[in-house]
Amino acid sequence: DFSLIEGLKSDESLLDILKTNGWKKTSGVGFETSFPKEYVNYDIKNMLFVDAKNVQRYYTGIESKSRIEDTEFYREGNLFAYKKPHLLIKAGQENKKFCASFLDFDCSFTKTIYGIHIPNGEKELKLLVSFLNSQLASYIMFLTTSSWGIEREEVKPNEILNLPDLCFSLPNDKKEAIINCIDEIIAIKKQNLPIYSIEAIEKRIDTLFYEALDLMPNDIVLIEDLINLTLDGFQNKKESRAFKPCENAEMTIYSEFISNTINSFLKFGSDLTSWVTVFSISPRIPLNIVAIRFNKEHVAGFVEDSTNTDIASILKEINDYTYKEYAESVYYRKFVKYYTGDTIYIIKPNEKRFWSRSLALNEADEIIAEIISKNN
Repeated sequence: DFSLIEGLKSDESLLDILKTNGWKKTSGVGFETSFPKEYVNYDIKNMLFVDAKNVQRYYTGIESKSRIEDTEFYREGNLFAYKKPHLLIKAGQENKKFCASFLDFDCSFTKTIYGIHIPNGEKELKLLVSFLNSQLASYIMFLTTSSWGIEREEVKPNEILNLPDLCFSLPNDKKEAIINCIDEIIAIKKQNLPIYSIEAIEKRIDTLFYEALDLMPNDIVLIEDLINLTLDGFQNKKESRAFKPCENAEMTIYSEFISNTINSFLKFGSDLTSWVTVFSISPRIPLNIVAIRFNKEHVAGFVEDSTNTDIASILKEINDYTYKEYAESVYYRKFVKYYTGDTIYIIKPNEKRFWSRSLALNEADEIIAEIISKNN
């Protein structure tokens, strides 16, 4: 995963772009009303106010406004950042997703929000809001920021601004397409249509970023699996789909990925091919298993589904040896990789997070490395 991040590095960060264009001076956090109150400002009191809890992903409408009664402040915040058009970025999240929002009206906000005002910069702000809300940005932030993924669902402003510029530097046609998608989302939100109506547009935005950055299919797999399994597991805990038992279709996809990756190596200098047996395992069985076979008799990448009735009792017995107490209230599970003849058995807990496409790619690389080591 970190090798992909290295590949996504840009010569400039978002902060570099803000500084170069003078936008850093019109950016900053909102006001604070704690003591000592050293500043008096009636303009902030007379201005519309948007509370952090009312900031929505992509776009926040004027109906979310309220007013404050304060005229004395510990910090006034960056007054330029209160001007439209501006982008508001929450320190927390909305429905467990990173939240950046475009606003087309003047408003103040508190220090829990970072605002960016770009004079006559509506297109630039829409481009930025699309990037910050994308799977790509969440992928990078989850792996690199100091809190998110470790202790809390929070990203600091300096961490956001240190993201690589993966939006302003895109080809013009891709930028226009992404901005058009944001316009569609804003129109939907202004009509108060159901939130699911923007999901397809979000996927289109992600696809446009992937295409513009020339990401390979396996790169996209790494991003999607981290968002849908690793990040979901961190945020939703035991309720996450990452901890649910695998379905046969998911095991088949895992097997196709691991077999195709191994075969892409074997085709150079070997007449062997690999194919995989997937076993029909009950959701109640704590372990799952696949068998990777090497011979000349099957079509490369072939996946066979087996209903071996003895496999369940064998897995239950193996589970007694793979699940151990490490310390009080701390347990660990062992993964088993067993070689016999022309077959490799992989045995792991029967949870979706352990049988993802990205893990199939990693484990295929490990098997290839072992093959090379044995032949040297």
